[in-house]
Amino acid sequence: MLELTDSPLLVTMTQGAFFIPMLLLSLAGGLLADKYSRKLLIISAEFVVLLLYILLAVLYRMDLLNPSLIIGITLASGIAFALSTSARNAMLPSVVSKEALRNGAALSTMSWTLSFLVAPSLAGYFISIFGESVTLFISCGVTAFGLTQWSRIQPKHGPWKSPAKASPLATLIAGFRYVRVNSSIGALIVLGGAVMMLSMPYQALLPVFARDVLGSNSSGLGLLMGATGFGALLGCVFCAMRNTPIILGKSLRRAALCYGFVLILFSQSPWIIVSALIAILVGLCQQTFISANFTLIQTNVPTEILGRVFSIRYMAFGLMPVGQVAVGYLAEIMSAPLATLLVGLLSILAVVTILKVFSSLRSL
Repeated sequence: MLELTDSPLLVTMTQGAFFIPMLLLSLAGGLLADKYSRKLLIISAEFVVLLLYILLAVLYRMDLLNPSLIIGITLASGIAFALSTSARNAMLPSVVSKEALRNGAALSTMSWTLSFLVAPSLAGYFISIFGESVTLFISCGVTAFGLTQWSRIQPKHGPWKSPAKASPLATLIAGFRYVRVNSSIGALIVLGGAVMMLSMPYQALLPVFARDVLGSNSSGLGLLMGATGFGALLGCVFCAMRNTPIILGKSLRRAALCYGFVLILFSQSPWIIVSALIAILVGLCQQTFISANFTLIQTNVPTEILGRVFSIRYMAFGLMPVGQVAVGYLAEIMSAPLATLLVGLLSILAVVTILKVFSSLRSL
């Protein structure tokens, strides 16, 4: 998108198009996850994404891609993700034992890291070696392989069935009631939504930093994304090894606060090596927070309502496109470093405020 339009705003709008369905459709996904086969939902979504990736690769090969098509395909992928992501998370207790649930949750967030952070960095290197067309078809092959692996998973039990008289609205209201009554779960969702909205747009601006701030190309972008992915993997490993509730609670608070500070440091670096080293810290804080947040919710919510609780969590995370478009607009009228600096400052302020308002977070 940056090559086609030279617009930081459109770059962030493209990534925002993937996440905006989470705000609008995640509740429907949570309801489906608690009423129907979670495995079937996931496989159906993966098949749709595979078809979209094939379409994207073919259109690029035929030189028919334009900004509208890119945003449209990204939006369609986001819809498939929004309708299936609660099922992915709620399915975990069906495939691992209760004793291994915390480790399973950490590994689950690691797979998220591989798909959203490490995979794009590998794509940057593949583009520099093979070109965009071959890289897109490689993505199709990886997605097809993932689809076959999902089909092989055998859950231990099926989805919870709501009473016959319960309407979809009443079922959703039960999920919101659970979150309201359990203040610590609600606080985790609020904090997660704030961090995602204010801090995650950093990822969308990496192409702008690589080209316009650090004077690099696709290999430089790959280095920045690879550094972020490496730091994220370190965060996953830490949460997998130190996953007691007390340690996870402390890690959640510290990572949320530190995230804003390392974003400020990243925004002020003029050298790509220094930026890559700081990006490791960004990824570490990012994934430590996400892993701790995910694991604390996963291990403290009953399986029968887990899909709806995760859908509320992802609805809050669906605010991320608001932050992405805002930071893209700021980068367009000012600069990417200044926009990232402001986002880092706002992130610190928001986290401090939320920790003061929600005492349950301080006791985790």
